[in-house]
Amino acid sequence: MPGIGAPGTSPLSTAVRAGSQAQPVRRASEADASQPYVTDNGNWILDCGIATLADAAGFEREVLAIPGVVGTGLFVGMADAIVVEWPERDEVRTRSR
Repeated sequence: MPGIGAPGTSPLSTAVRAGSQAQPVRRASEADASQPYVTDNGNWILDCGIATLADAAGFEREVLAIPGVVGTGLFVGMADAIVVEWPERDEVRTRSR
């Protein structure tokens, strides 16, 4: 899960780690790996390996409540259909309303 945070997000990564099983790693710049990747809005991206989420919406709310978090890569409630890529096939999942 990519998490988007304000620059200088060391306290953010500590809070994310403490509040969940996520293990945040600051995404490096493609031009210079010693520098953070900076979004077009000037934010940093923390890549967080997470396990399967039983409650993605609840998890996203918890992460967004952490000071410094600007967004997540979960995109909860933003799409009516998603494509899941598996090693042997692709799967389209649709949301029923």
